[in-house]
This record gives sequence, C-alpha cells and structure tokens, in this order.
Amino acid sequence: MLRILPFVNGPLTPGERGILLSYVTVALYGLAFGFTIVMTKDADALLVRPLSVHEKWTIAAGGIGMCFGLWSTKDRIGCLGPIRTAVSMVFLCIIGAITAGTLALPVYGTMFAPMALIVMLFASPFMMGLWLLSLAAVHRLMGQWHHERDSIFGPQAAPSWIPRPILWAWARLRSYD
Repeated sequence: MLRILPFVNGPLTPGERGILLSYVTVALYGLAFGFTIVMTKDADALLVRPLSVHEKWTIAAGGIGMCFGLWSTKDRIGCLGPIRTAVSMVFLCIIGAITAGTLALPVYGTMFAPMALIVMLFASPFMMGLWLLSLAAVHRLMGQWHHERDSIFGPQAAPSWIPRPILWAWARLRSYD
C-alpha cells in the first residue's frame, strides 16, 4: 500500500514519491483538459461571469478521470517494453476520458469525452507534445516505483492455474518488447 497518507509514519521512498508525482502530473493535465473543454464550450465563461458549479465540476472531473486512468493502468506503465507501454498510455487516455466524461455528463460525456480528447490533442500540437512528454515522465517515474516494488517483494509470479506451455509462450512473447 502506498504510504502517501499524512498519518503514516516515516518518509516516502523514492518510488512512492515517483508514483505520487505521476498522479499529480496526470491530474494537472486532466484539469487542463477539463478547463479547455469548458472554454471551448463557452469562451466568455471567465470574461463575462464566474464559472458555474457544473463547469467547475467538469474541470475537476478531468483530473479525477485521468487519475483513475493512471490507477487502472499502473501495473503496465513503467515496467514493460515500449509496445506495451504505448498501448497502456493509450488505455490511460481512453479510460481517463471515459471516466471524466461520465462524471461530468453521465450519458453524453461517456460517448463524447474520448472523441473530444483526441480532437483536442490533434487540434493543438503543442498540447499533444506536452501530453506525450508528461506520459514519458509518468512512465519513467512509474518504472522507478515498479523497480522498487520488485526489489522488495520480487517480480509478480504468474498464477498457478496457467499451464506451463502458455507461460513459456508468454515469456517468449515478452522477450520481443
């Protein structure tokens, strides 16, 4: 369990600091995506009037959704080869966008949030570059956490119910990454 709660004694290890920084990075970028969605919907929102409660919730849902996306893919980001890491980063974005859209607007947000994320990334190459650099930093930080975790507990073993030939084939496939 992560010791990021304030009542836990002792300093954070480098791996725990890395995973905490990964969550902060992804949350901040999710907040930026939510803010961009709100400003795209109503460009005069901050100039003419303060943000409504729903607009504030949409921004917060972006951060929460991206954190959930990282949480759901944390076992893959940082420890596997480049192909699986790229796939897990895509899953992080899709799961985060679906979660954020569902929290912001339950039915329509679930459908349109992933599309809005993709359109926003391709419409702004600067934001796409920052997002890719952020994901690379998250990959590096999560890799540090996985290395620390494996040094303490050992690599995660495969379940005993999987037949050996499948395990050998799986190990052979993993060696190509």
